[in-house]
Amino acid sequence: MGNIKLKHVIAAFLCIVFFVIFLFMGFGNWLLFIPAVCAIIGYVVIDKRYLRCPHCGHFINLDFLFYARTHIYHCKHCGKIVKVDW
Repeated sequence: MGNIKLKHVIAAFLCIVFFVIFLFMGFGNWLLFIPAVCAIIGYVVIDKRYLRCPHCGHFINLDFLFYARTHIYHCKHCGKIVKVDW
């Protein structure tokens, strides 16, 4: 089976960072809520397509995927090893 790509993990993390930045900036100017919504929609799309267990399709938390870059991580649903590579 395939592996989870590191570029998808980083892209999801950047979407969360941009969401938080634009959310806090949006309290001063309501037009900055629009990029915040776009960032969270981008995260949801990346999560639904790429950040699932390649064996069973179960959801894997983003911080567990960062952990899986350098450690052995087993899916909590099926028990198989999840690898994150380039």
